[in-house]
Amino acid sequence: MKHGLAFLLSLFVASTFAKLDIQRQRLSAAEEFGTFGGGKGPRLPHNVRPHANFLNNKRGLSELCRKDHHFIEASGDLRTLGLQCGNISGSVTLSNYQESVVDFGEIENIGGSLIIEDSSSIVKIQGRRLKKISGVFFIKNLTSLVAIELPELKYVNAIEWKVVPILTNAHLDDHVEGLTSITISDSSLATINGFQKVDELGILDINNNRFLERINTNVKKVTKELRVHANAKELELELPELKSARNITIRDTSSIELPKLEKVDNSLEFIENQVSSLLLSNLRSIGGTLGIMQNNQLSNLDFGNVTDVNGGLVIANNTNLEKIDFLQQLKQIGGAIYFEGKFQDTDFPQLKLVKGSAFIKSNSVVLDCNKWITPLHGRAIIRGGKLLCISGRKQKTQNISQDGEVLDESEAGSNEQNGKDGGKGKNGVLSKITSSSSSIFDNVNIVWIVGITWVLCLIHTFHLG
Repeated sequence: MKHGLAFLLSLFVASTFAKLDIQRQRLSAAEEFGTFGGGKGPRLPHNVRPHANFLNNKRGLSELCRKDHHFIEASGDLRTLGLQCGNISGSVTLSNYQESVVDFGEIENIGGSLIIEDSSSIVKIQGRRLKKISGVFFIKNLTSLVAIELPELKYVNAIEWKVVPILTNAHLDDHVEGLTSITISDSSLATINGFQKVDELGILDINNNRFLERINTNVKKVTKELRVHANAKELELELPELKSARNITIRDTSSIELPKLEKVDNSLEFIENQVSSLLLSNLRSIGGTLGIMQNNQLSNLDFGNVTDVNGGLVIANNTNLEKIDFLQQLKQIGGAIYFEGKFQDTDFPQLKLVKGSAFIKSNSVVLDCNKWITPLHGRAIIRGGKLLCISGRKQKTQNISQDGEVLDESEAGSNEQNGKDGGKGKNGVLSKITSSSSSIFDNVNIVWIVGITWVLCLIHTFHLG
């Protein structure tokens, strides 16, 4: 009996300890693979990261990830956001950020804009997984920023980078898509390319990048403004696919390639470039003003298919330009003419109508003003304005009615006339132009005449009619 009780007791104890051991093992397993976010799923060991799809499925339910705007003040905030949100539906702003590196970690998509500004400590912006910014990628006043490393960024709606004076490296995906606007100003970038899948932009504005030597993009259309100015003097501008633009201003470049350009809706300006050639043989119409000013190396131009310039025509102070004869098919000019320089001849064989005044001045004694002064068939091509032509020898003036009838004319030696009042008094050059009932530069914004002589600026200031 005693032996039987002893056996039962030992069996009971063994069974109890076995149950306790099983419970302990279960508890240990529960602790090891405990709940992720409050008891609703397994928790992986601390040294193993869950698969991205697992995280994204969970994050899609997070209120944090659905916020309209995230304001980041420190790297810890950004790290927390990255750990909880692979996809962010709103915008992200970093301002007065005090650390040197901005690292987007596991963040893949930003549904709004990415704004990084007024943070002088930032040296580098990086994100090895960031693929999409649905809004604007905006950076401004990052005076220590050297590099942007976002190699997987394949989509961004707009780029606006301003006042990043020592930014030398920007690495995005080579075929980034979705861009509607590009503005890069005040950087140290040497090249801007990689935008080869961009067909249409509202704005392409590249300015004040003092080391920039090359711009290359396959954009086909610019609907608002194309501006390239104040970059390195050695800048080579290559827009091999561009067919149309609303406004174009190109300044301070050494090479300009626009081989497919067919149409400019408003103004087209080339100012203070170091180019020797401007070849736009496919260009047919200019809806506003054509300005070619202070391009000291320019000697070879081809605008041979342009038939209409609906604004003014300004060709001024292009030192090496001997003849203004590159608009052989031009039939009408909708505004005024302003020619000044050392050119020896002008030739517009198809020109029938100029709807404004004309000021033509050359230092050459060879220039024949009679091409402009003597009307063909009794009617002048200048309508409703004043024509003043000054060569190295003579000055000739005509007042012309809206119907092309010459109302009066005069002639004087150019030195004699200028000697009386310096060309600025009541009888001088400026008074003769500005007294016309027609504006010398109809439909021309004042920015348009920056870079030409003080005479032209003063004429525009008076802006009659």
